[in-house]
Amino acid sequence: MFDFTCLCHLCSLPPEQSQESDRRLEDIHRLDGVIDQLGAEGLLVSPVRTLRYFDQQVRLENEQGREDVGFAQAFANAAQLVIANSDLARGRVFAERAAFVWKTALGGDSTQAIEQGALAQDPSEYKLCGISTKWKTEVNEAPQELEPGDFEDWLWKREKPNHLGQVADLRSRTTFPSFIDLPERSSIGTDRPRRHWCFFGEIVDYASVLRLQMEIKDFDGTTIPLYFYTDSRGSELAPGQAQKGYTVAILYAARHSFMFCEPGIRHEDPQMIKVLQNC
Repeated sequence: MFDFTCLCHLCSLPPEQSQESDRRLEDIHRLDGVIDQLGAEGLLVSPVRTLRYFDQQVRLENEQGREDVGFAQAFANAAQLVIANSDLARGRVFAERAAFVWKTALGGDSTQAIEQGALAQDPSEYKLCGISTKWKTEVNEAPQELEPGDFEDWLWKREKPNHLGQVADLRSRTTFPSFIDLPERSSIGTDRPRRHWCFFGEIVDYASVLRLQMEIKDFDGTTIPLYFYTDSRGSELAPGQAQKGYTVAILYAARHSFMFCEPGIRHEDPQMIKVLQNC
């Protein structure tokens, strides 16, 4: 259309790498939608889950190899989240990183860079600071002697991998995805997908009122709801299978946006699930 060939880094990628880049961009956009849907609940009721989403955004941006507005905003959002929960130590680090990227993207005299720089100097000035005190730290309490990887684990509140997580690290996240990597339910239709994947989640809680429902934790430590919409509403599971600490394996699991709670998994086909007793 414009009668020239773009030779920028992204346009020059081989087809397979270009598709992978497009997938990362789609994931970043999807995360934005999930975070927006959580709203105030994500800030105060489920801050760990929300922080996981910001962590995933930053990882994806790093894989893209770019320092743009979206990258800066992920750090800024993380700063606001932890400061609202009284974690000034992490708040300062996130604000410093946001300010650095804003300077790169928009210049040091941009409003965003100036505001984040000021927030890094005094995180307690954030208007929502201290709404919750569940993560309370002082601004100078960030650990000083950790290795870079350990510091990132501290910063993002990443849980130490358990046995389930160690197994997953040996496999492809495309085949064994975490919740945030699952496709949207509306995007895969009713036919069996062309590629195969299996979602694993550890049961952390369960209940049965109108139907069986579980809280399950994925490889990243994110806890999400699982609702049974099978004909038997979950009663097809053998007695004793719904136990805390057991693992559910769901073929072709998909993200579903419920009207009454945060996004989770709507399970309908009893042949697509298996409950495993952890060793």
